[in-house]
Amino acid sequence: MRVSNGVINVCVTVQDGIQTNLAQFPTANLISVPLPLGEEDEHEYPESLRNESRKPRLFDVSTSSGDVSEHFKLNAFVSPGKRYIRLDTMLVYLLDLSYDDFKGGFYVITGSGYRPRSVNLDNIATRHEKEQMR
Repeated sequence: MRVSNGVINVCVTVQDGIQTNLAQFPTANLISVPLPLGEEDEHEYPESLRNESRKPRLFDVSTSSGDVSEHFKLNAFVSPGKRYIRLDTMLVYLLDLSYDDFKGGFYVITGSGYRPRSVNLDNIATRHEKEQMR
């Protein structure tokens, strides 16, 4: 940093450490978080999906609540008792558009929007073949 003639010149370099992104949902902005230490396997992408071009970001729902769109609340997508969720902004936009097209609307079954690995492993034998791969 340099100060001369009442002007401050600052040079900022890229820094290591935690980096986040702001995700803009229809009625809220959420800050994504990195994978929590010790829980990487719980929220990591399945091997078969790691090369996807669009990946939903991870959010800490203990610090966020309320509406993410006109018709949907954040807690509708969260598995009960879980702190983190992966949610794609485009999915929420599309659900909102679809809601307007269906007379009487619809709802997201709580806990079905995002299921972490531990929830997916519950009763795995009763799940659809494709769900067993995740």
